[in-house]
Amino acid sequence: GGLDAMFFTLFVTEDYYPGRHETRQTLRLIDEAYRQVEKNSSAIALAYSASDIETLNKQGKIAALLDIEGSFDLDGDLRVLRMLHRLGVRSIQLPAHNYANSFAESCCAPAKFTGLTAHGEAVVRECNRLGIVINISHASTSAAERAIEVSRHPLVATHDGLRSRNNIPRLLTEATLKKLAAK
Repeated sequence: GGLDAMFFTLFVTEDYYPGRHETRQTLRLIDEAYRQVEKNSSAIALAYSASDIETLNKQGKIAALLDIEGSFDLDGDLRVLRMLHRLGVRSIQLPAHNYANSFAESCCAPAKFTGLTAHGEAVVRECNRLGIVINISHASTSAAERAIEVSRHPLVATHDGLRSRNNIPRLLTEATLKKLAAK
């Protein structure tokens, strides 16, 4: 279908959070992504950079980029983040989907702080340093806007709509969308 690159989204569902099994499930999903890519290696391969995408496309292959939706670690452990990067993760969702984590507020969980904690800002800076794209989908408005302010690089909102069209908290305000576009 002319597809050059695609995100392999590894969705860590919220049922793994109460028992603190989110990182274990992330690793399982990465393992499955590797298995699927290997099984279909004549058509697809993992990409770790933009140049990898170009190289794979010249070989007639689809480039797969690993993306995490949900929490990779509810504490935002930077060592876990660095290891996930080494395993090929190139995009993460900042909040833990509709669940609260300890560093970035979700749109749909009761607020525990305002937006991002100082550690949440460190997660954003480490993602920037590593070259991991930050996805603000499911973030509270204050978390999304603070991440936009702190980040040195563009961010994405991969599955949002406008709150002015459908007034639910998981959608972006027009002001937040304009800040995201300006970044």
